[in-house]
Amino acid sequence: MSIALLIIYCLLQKEQRTWAILLALTVFSLFFLRGEIAEKINVTSFTEGQLTAQVTVKGIPRVNGDSISFQVKHESGERFQVSGMLANENEQNVWNKLRPGDRCTIKGKLEVPNVASNFFEFDYEKYLYQQSIHWIYRINPSQSTCENDPGTWLDQFNDWRMDRIGSIQETYHESTSGLIVALTYGDRYFIDQDVLSAYEKLGVIHLLAVSGMHVGMLTAFLFYVFIRLGLTKERAMELLLIGLPFYAILAGAAPPVIRASSMSFIVLFCLRVKKKVHPLFGIGIVSFLFLMIHPYSLLQLGFQLSFLISFSLLISAPTIRTLYPSYFKQMISVTFIAQLITLPLILYHFFEWNVISLPLNLIYIPFITMVALPSSFLASVFDLFLPSALNLPYYLLQTIVPPIHFSLMYINKWPLGSYIPGKPSGWQLFIMYGVILYILYIWESQCKRWLIRSLILIFIVMISLKMTPYLNAKAVVTMLDVGQGDSYVIELPRRKAVIVIDTGGVIRFSNEPWQKRKNQFDTGKDIVVPYLKAKGISSIDQLVLTHGDHDHIGGAEGIVRQIPVKELLYGNGPITKEGENQVLRSFFEEGTKLSFVESGYSWSYGDNDFIILSPFSDKKEEDINERSIVIAASIEGVKWLFTGDLGEKGERRIIEQYPNLRVDILKAGHHGSLTSSSEALLDHIMPKVVLISAGRNNRHGHPHPEITSRFEARRMKIYRTDLNGAVQFIWSQGDINVETMLESDKTGP
Repeated sequence: MSIALLIIYCLLQKEQRTWAILLALTVFSLFFLRGEIAEKINVTSFTEGQLTAQVTVKGIPRVNGDSISFQVKHESGERFQVSGMLANENEQNVWNKLRPGDRCTIKGKLEVPNVASNFFEFDYEKYLYQQSIHWIYRINPSQSTCENDPGTWLDQFNDWRMDRIGSIQETYHESTSGLIVALTYGDRYFIDQDVLSAYEKLGVIHLLAVSGMHVGMLTAFLFYVFIRLGLTKERAMELLLIGLPFYAILAGAAPPVIRASSMSFIVLFCLRVKKKVHPLFGIGIVSFLFLMIHPYSLLQLGFQLSFLISFSLLISAPTIRTLYPSYFKQMISVTFIAQLITLPLILYHFFEWNVISLPLNLIYIPFITMVALPSSFLASVFDLFLPSALNLPYYLLQTIVPPIHFSLMYINKWPLGSYIPGKPSGWQLFIMYGVILYILYIWESQCKRWLIRSLILIFIVMISLKMTPYLNAKAVVTMLDVGQGDSYVIELPRRKAVIVIDTGGVIRFSNEPWQKRKNQFDTGKDIVVPYLKAKGISSIDQLVLTHGDHDHIGGAEGIVRQIPVKELLYGNGPITKEGENQVLRSFFEEGTKLSFVESGYSWSYGDNDFIILSPFSDKKEEDINERSIVIAASIEGVKWLFTGDLGEKGERRIIEQYPNLRVDILKAGHHGSLTSSSEALLDHIMPKVVLISAGRNNRHGHPHPEITSRFEARRMKIYRTDLNGAVQFIWSQGDINVETMLESDKTGP
C-alpha cells in the first residue's frame, strides 16, 4: 500500500515520474527487510508447561463475570496473554482492582493458543502471533498475588485512561455510557452486544471507531479554544503537536487512530514551519513508517480499511469538489466511494454486506458528527470537573441515543437488505477491484451515462458472486467443531437445499449474577452462522434438532436470529425441558414451519434421499437420548447415518426394523460414548468411515477408548473434531475429497 501511494504521488508530479520505480524498489526493499527481521525475532524462549513468574500488567485488564484476562510482560521481555477463572465474588472484587503497571507473582500453565478449528473461523493463534504473543498463561487466581506499582509513564497513562472509562461506566446509564467511551476513548467493549451487532451488520460500525473525523474535529475545537484563550496560532499549533501523540494513546492507538493523528500531526507541523506537502505524500509516509514499526499491521483489517479509504478519498477529493459544490452531494459521494472501495474487503472478512448501509450512513454520519461526537467529548470533559447532575451533554445523549439504537436494532431485524454471497476467492477479489477502479475512472472522466453503466456493472458483479454456489455441482457435508456437541451442514449440488443437523451448544454452570459474562460465546452465532455466511448460505431449508440436550440445540436460537429457517424437524414425543420449549417457541415466532417427525418420515431433493429411522411412534421413550432423530441419507450415492445421541437400546430397534440397512459413513452416537455404537450396530451397517464430534479434553472422556478400538478393529477411518477440527466431505460423480481443518487428508473414504 505504501509503495502504491508513493508511486502515485510521484506519477502525479510529472517532473518526478522517472523516480517512481526507484522509489518503489527502495520502499519494497526496506519493508521486505523489516518483515524478515520481524519474523526472525518473533520467537519464544519458553516451553509449554507449568510456570511461576514475576510479571508486569500491560494494557487494561478485563474482568468478565467469572473470568479474567489481561496481558503481561515477563522479566525476559516476552509478553503473555493471561486467562483465569474466578472462584467467587470476593475473588472477583480483588481482581477488579488490578491496574496497568502492577507487579504480579502468578502461577499457572503456559498453553499454545487455540488455532482456528473450523473453516473460515477467526484464528486466535495468528492474531496473538501478530502481537508477538506465543502463549496463553492459564493462571490460578487464588494462587497469584499482585501489588500496586506505578510502572512506566505509559502504564500511568493507561491507568488514568482506565479510571476515566470506569468513572463513565459507573456514573452514567449503560445505554449511553458505552457510546461515550467508544467515541472518546476508542473502546467499544462496553456497548451492548445487540447494539454493536446492529452497527456491524448494517455497515455503520466504522462510525464508532476513532478516526480522521474524530481527530480533525477535536483538533479544530482545541485550536479554537486556545486562540480564544489568547494564545498565538504558533503556540496553539505547538500545543496540539505535543498533545496529538497522547490522544492517540488515549483513544486506544489502533491503526485508524494512529493514521488520523499522524496525518493531523503532519498537517500542523507543515503549517507551523510554513512548508507545503502533498497529502498523498503525507499518508504514504505515515503508512510506511507505521509498517516499519509494526509490520504485521499490513495483515490487519483495521489498517487496510483505514489507509485504503483515506487514500481513495484523497485521490477523489479534487473531483468531488469540482463536480459537487453542495455539502449534501459531497457527503453522498464520499460515502459512496468509501462503501464501494471497502466492499471487497468487507465481504472477504465478514461474508456479508447490507444494501441499506449507504442510506444509513447518510443519516448516521451527520448524527455522529454533529451530535454524538461533540457531546461525547464534552460529556467526558465535564465528567472530569463537574458532578454528574450538571453534565448537560450526557443528558442530551441520554435523550437521543436510546431511541437511535432502538431504531438500529429494529432495522437490523428486517429480512431484506442483507447480501450474503459467500467469501470471495482471490480471483473474485481481483475482478471486483478491477471493476471498482473502472467505475471510479468513468466517474472522474464523467463519461456519458457513467452512473447507469456503473450500476449495471455493480449489479452484474454482485449477482455473479451470489450465483456462484448455484453453479457448483459438488455436494458438501461438513462436521463442524462445536466442542462437546454436534453440528453438521449438508449442501446439495447446485444449492438445491441446505440441511443443518444440530447446532451445538455450550452448557454453562454459572448461575450467580456475578458470574454472568458480557458477550457470552454461542456456538450457533459464533461458529455455525459464520460458516454458513462464508459459504453464501442465506437460508436453511431444513434444520434437524435430533433431541433436546443443550449440546445439540443450544446454538439454535443464535442461528434463527440471523438466518431464516424454512422448516424445523423435531422428534415426535414429550417435551420435558424448558430449553426445548424456549427453542421451539423462538422458531415459531420467526415463522418457521415446525414438523414433529418419527420413523418413516422422508423427503428428497432429486436423487438425494433422507428418511427418519427413529424415534418410533409406538414407543414413547423416557430417555431423551433414545428419542434422538436418526437420519439415513443417500447423498450423491453415498450412504450416511446420523444417529444423534441414540443409545444401544435404540440401535437394537433399528437393526430389527431395517435389516438391509448399510452405511458408508456413520456419525457415531453420543460423541463416542460407551452407551452407543454397539458392536451389533457396526456389524450390521458395516460403515467404512466414522465421524466423532467431541470437545477437547472434555470431562466425559469422549470418545471412549473401547469405542475407538471397535472402530479400529473394523478398519474404519476415524475423523474426530477434537483432533481434526472441522471435517469436510466434498464429492461429485463418485470422486470424494476429505479436508480436515487441523490435518491434511486427501485420500478420502
